[in-house]
Amino acid sequence: MLLPIPGCYSRAMTPGMTIPFKQREFDLVVKYNRYGFRGAEFPIVKKQGELRVLLLGDSMIEGQGVAEDRRVSDVLQKKLDKEAMFQKCAVINGAQIATNPDEYYRNLNALVLL
Repeated sequence: MLLPIPGCYSRAMTPGMTIPFKQREFDLVVKYNRYGFRGAEFPIVKKQGELRVLLLGDSMIEGQGVAEDRRVSDVLQKKLDKEAMFQKCAVINGAQIATNPDEYYRNLNALVLL
């Protein structure tokens, strides 16, 4: 079931969509989760005791041109998994290509105030 998050900025990337991106510098297939964000599904409700890190931004944070495991959010998640001393951390990449600070703010409110 595709579930856009109420209040999140709506853009051309449809939830659940898979898009091939091929340019001289890269050749990737990008998958969007049911909420319209690139990457794996994530639970809306955080687990008890979990610390969440939310990244917002445009194509740079979404990871345009790089494999999913090389995006800043995925690299940060791996580092936190390795070094987190006190609690489980979850990094959520809430970035979307072709957006601006107004949309980041809208997504922040939609994702944080759920």
